[in-house]
Amino acid sequence: MHNIKQISCSARWKKSTMLLLSMIISLPLFLALADNSSARTQNVTFTLSWEDNSNNEDGFVLQRRESREGSQFADVESVGAGVVSTQDTVTDSVGNVTYCYRVMAYNGAGRSTPSNEVCKTTPAIGPMTIIVNCSTASLQTALLSAFPGDTLSVSGTCDENVRVPNDTTAVFLDGGGTAVINGVDPSRPAIETRAKALLIQGFTITGGSSGIEVQRESKALINNNVIENTGGSGVVVSQLGFAALTNNTIQGNAEDGIVVANRAAARIGFNNDTETVASPNTIRGNGGNGVTVTGSSSARVVGNVINTNGRYGVRVTSLSQADTAGNMIDNNGGAGIFVGQKSVVNLGESTGNSIFDLPNSTSGNNIGVGVECAGGGIAAGRLGTLTGDLGLTSFPAGSDCINDLM
Repeated sequence: MHNIKQISCSARWKKSTMLLLSMIISLPLFLALADNSSARTQNVTFTLSWEDNSNNEDGFVLQRRESREGSQFADVESVGAGVVSTQDTVTDSVGNVTYCYRVMAYNGAGRSTPSNEVCKTTPAIGPMTIIVNCSTASLQTALLSAFPGDTLSVSGTCDENVRVPNDTTAVFLDGGGTAVINGVDPSRPAIETRAKALLIQGFTITGGSSGIEVQRESKALINNNVIENTGGSGVVVSQLGFAALTNNTIQGNAEDGIVVANRAAARIGFNNDTETVASPNTIRGNGGNGVTVTGSSSARVVGNVINTNGRYGVRVTSLSQADTAGNMIDNNGGAGIFVGQKSVVNLGESTGNSIFDLPNSTSGNNIGVGVECAGGGIAAGRLGTLTGDLGLTSFPAGSDCINDLM
């Protein structure tokens, strides 16, 4: 409890006035600025109450100061005689700002000595969770309002193609395992991201020209989604983009399950080099290859199930490189792994039992061979049980291919 200051003035106030204060913080608001950028603010409502120890006031004057502006108080509001509470709302775009209040009684003779001073500090302005119910709101609109660190908690079916702009950083899209993003425009991806950092988690993603496209140096973690029945490939990482794909089911897409192209990179089945257990994706039943790595790109494909795809399980071409370890690659329409056009594929390591060292395996034969090379390429590492209806490997004479498999 603050000390009470004694009042002495010609108005003959009986006793000092004690001020009490509480604070209500509203959810942050988004305010559009003239330059079309946006700023996050919070409305903070202070509720103030005091004791009426006078018997001849005409009313009370509430005063406020902001601590960083020094000790000068300014009048905020006047209330009538007998009123012992009021509210004051401030708009705060900084966070951690201290506001101090005091109250004085007044009548025709003047004002009393001020009450005790009470202060409270507004909360820091930081990441928040934005609730998006797609039955009544647009996910695209919510994304354009997101700030770094925000989580968009999405529910319902979002019948829209979503584009995440390149100034988006560290935003989390969480579908909670039930939300659906249905790309209604077949000429655009269901989700196209150019964000600096983005998490896409817990969605079923359908429709569009592809499911998710990560492009133009963007980075994404794609976790625990079902990506199916798109008009093209399930996930495309291109144009210097990077993605880590974990725990997804990528199935029934018209073209490839995953494409890594145009100097892009991907981790498929894990996120961090220190992991000891894979986070496998199931890549199955897609019309083209399970995984394609092409156009001077690189990928590490670890611990996944890659089966029943229309062509190859994994295809590595055009000066690209892929590490494939511990995958189950079977029942695909071509070879389990194809390498060509001066590319390199490593099938685990020659020794070791980590998730990055283990050979790949087959439980049901691929229609082609286990590993195929054409047009120049290198395959190294342990063949394991990887095989197909046409045998273990195909490295034709004159193909400029190097078979360094064990």
